[in-house]
Amino acid sequence: MKKSNFKQLVSLSLSASLFVGVFGTVVMAQTDSSKESTETETVIKDEEHLSPLAEYLNTAMDLFTEEFPDAELIEIDIELEKEGHYDIQLTGQDSQHEYELDYDTEKEKVIERETDRENDNERALPLDDLLSIDEINEIALTEAGFGEITEWTLDWDNDEDDDEGQALVCWDIKIEDKDSNREVALEIAALTGDILSIEHDD
Repeated sequence: MKKSNFKQLVSLSLSASLFVGVFGTVVMAQTDSSKESTETETVIKDEEHLSPLAEYLNTAMDLFTEEFPDAELIEIDIELEKEGHYDIQLTGQDSQHEYELDYDTEKEKVIERETDRENDNERALPLDDLLSIDEINEIALTEAGFGEITEWTLDWDNDEDDDEGQALVCWDIKIEDKDSNREVALEIAALTGDILSIEHDD
């Protein structure tokens, strides 16, 4: 898979116009009116700011592409190890093999890589069309109303269908609140942000 496809996942959505429309504010500023011609300049405020997790995921994907340039991603697993640091595991495949890469954000390096000579012929993740992980996080935390996200899994869910009866690519999210010992598990459609299921464990 091309590196640009990986970049799409973490660079906040589908196109430059969408970035401006959703995340940017366009301001027209005029120069001194005493000048014969009025000059204008466009300033885009609130430019794209990726979360640390999104930046870490971007790095992990770049490393995956470098090591397995012909592989397509089929699954992403992330676990919060300690505050601000994550274990990111990427799984991909080509026509013959399946590959796994484990990236430790605290050590800032790949800590494990594995090649399986067989693959399950799973569908590649449609990275170009997915909402960003930052958008998914906001949806999940807003729905839960408490805690922090500790686990993420992105893959195809054959038990969830879209309007045309096709399987959906989904995020499985786990949110915990250590102070109250509450947990919630959510399944979120990765293309639309729809909440597909929510399960509380009080």
